[in-house]
Amino acid sequence: MGPAKAALKATWSGNALELSRKSTFTAQDGSERTSSENRKLSLSGDGKVLTAIVHSEGGRGGPTDSTLVFNK
Repeated sequence: MGPAKAALKATWSGNALELSRKSTFTAQDGSERTSSENRKLSLSGDGKVLTAIVHSEGGRGGPTDSTLVFNK
């Protein structure tokens, strides 16, 4: 894999923190590839549960959506 460039962004959307990343790199075959990931993080009202909704594109196998739940 060759040199990569990445752009990162963090914004508030109401009570949720939105994080985005977009990367562009040169693959071994010389082609330019792009991958991206968006995360929306929110904390429950009592502060005991963190939920992360994740959307990724550009990886092997196509786009993916995941929901991660972390309990304190």
